[in-house]
Amino acid sequence: MVERGITISTSHVEYDTPTRHYAHVDCPGHADYVKNMITGAAQMDGAILVVASTDGPMPQTREHILLSRQVGVPYIIVFMNKCDMVDDEELLELVEMEVRELLSEYEFPGDDLPVIQGSALKALEGEKEWEDKIVELAEALDTYIPEPERDIDRDFILPIEDVFSIQGRGTVVTGRVERGIIRMNKGFPKGRPFFVIVDLMMYFHMG
Repeated sequence: MVERGITISTSHVEYDTPTRHYAHVDCPGHADYVKNMITGAAQMDGAILVVASTDGPMPQTREHILLSRQVGVPYIIVFMNKCDMVDDEELLELVEMEVRELLSEYEFPGDDLPVIQGSALKALEGEKEWEDKIVELAEALDTYIPEPERDIDRDFILPIEDVFSIQGRGTVVTGRVERGIIRMNKGFPKGRPFFVIVDLMMYFHMG
């Protein structure tokens, strides 16, 4: 959902780099909706912290970093957005320094993690200088965040995040697979008082 251009709930989009498939969870940045960010952050193997170069770290930036630490997000990459609107190189360096110090304050490796200075809007408009920065961001994802380990040998567990009633489909549940493997038309669990057949799967994360 978007209200006046502000993300207020988590959303998912998938994309590929030459070596990986990603499920990108867009979490709300507005301070009033940080509670919605917790749901998204708890599913992450890594995070991209977006900071506007025109503003620097905002109160919700600190909250996002704190929540990332508390829910166990293991890796953070910083994307400094709107750099096309800042002519002063020293100001960009100051913003980067402030972000790194803030991350270090919450026990992330602020001095060592990748910081990419770019412009999402100019990249979308096709300006090569800024398109290259998005490529650099994707490369940082591939190289800085290690391949996550998946526990696929034990019984399937999916903590249910939400439940929906979809016309023509019935009850649909969403959540993150904690362990195991599920396949189409597979029933589970055996020996229990109920039995479920999986007839539709949608992937929002492929490790």
